[in-house]
Amino acid sequence: DEKTAKDIIAQLNKGANFADLAKKYSIDPGSKTRGGDLGWSDGSNFVPEFTKAMQGLQKGKYTTAPVKSQFGFHIIRLNDTKVG
Repeated sequence: DEKTAKDIIAQLNKGANFADLAKKYSIDPGSKTRGGDLGWSDGSNFVPEFTKAMQGLQKGKYTTAPVKSQFGFHIIRLNDTKVG
């Protein structure tokens, strides 16, 4: 929910580890055990709200506000990028 997502962002702002928080709070069975890691993607396999937020991030940064989609609220961290 949005309140939990905002609480997680507050924890990240205080230096908490993204992967540890994802393992604790995520409800996505596909990425929870991997610390929220969704693997490489250009965003085409995600819902538009997620892709837009992901594409607006710089490497190593996370969304500073929860991203709402039909699946709930997301906090997205961009680990790396590829050129070409």
